[in-house]
Amino acid sequence: MGHFHDEIPEYLIDWMLKQQMFWVASAPLSSDGLVNISPKGIEGTFHVVNTRRVWYEDLSGTGVFFLLSSWFSHLLTMTCYQALKQLHT
Repeated sequence: MGHFHDEIPEYLIDWMLKQQMFWVASAPLSSDGLVNISPKGIEGTFHVVNTRRVWYEDLSGTGVFFLLSSWFSHLLTMTCYQALKQLHT
């Protein structure tokens, strides 16, 4: 059986930080929505602030891909611009 806790027991914090994978779940407030559960597991991205708060760095989500692709596109555009500018001077 599962156990419910009001906060994370101290003895579980070290165990949690040693795990190579964790799961993030989100659900809508309405009863007709779907629950989304995503595995996460990049080493060092899960953090425990205290017995009532944890956080993680989302380094592999679709938002991250969008940001990286936008940054790379900008960098590529600037590089091409600089190269063309040098050709015409």
